[in-house]
Amino acid sequence: MSKLPSRIVEAIRRNHLFILASSVVYFSGVIVGILAVSTIELESVPTFVESYRVRVDGTMTIFETNATVLTTVLAGALTFSGTSLVGLFTSGFVHAAVLVSLPVSVFEFGKFFVPHALVELPAVWIGGSVGLRIPYELVQFLRGVRTESVSKREVIDMLLLTIVAYVGIALAAVIEGALLRYVT
Repeated sequence: MSKLPSRIVEAIRRNHLFILASSVVYFSGVIVGILAVSTIELESVPTFVESYRVRVDGTMTIFETNATVLTTVLAGALTFSGTSLVGLFTSGFVHAAVLVSLPVSVFEFGKFFVPHALVELPAVWIGGSVGLRIPYELVQFLRGVRTESVSKREVIDMLLLTIVAYVGIALAAVIEGALLRYVT
């Protein structure tokens, strides 16, 4: 069991370019979300507390929502990265649009959003790397660049990264749920 953390770190290192690609797609969504919200005028914007009350009922609801996004991103492994790209971009777009449209001070942002985002975003990006990597390796195999579609080590890496992503999403839901109880 003591080898597990080092195997996870190795899996992250071997997939760092795919994790980076996932974060670039996410931040592309963030940029478009900021631009979209800054070009429209909202008639009414709920307060920070009102938006939390409407949005979730508790930690389990938060986890279910985040797990759905993560599953969509991971499904890119089956859809030649299609759902990964859409899920990552949309996630960035929605996060930015909500944060830009809510009347939140810098202090509130740091206090209520940053703690769970520090866990949630890397988990989503790691999940996105799985959704991007498997189709990439399959294309490399079909092009004749590789002799096998996916190696045993790569399969283990993908499984480890998937587990890390879901654990991260669960931890982020617990953090956000605790913050929710504090806010409301």
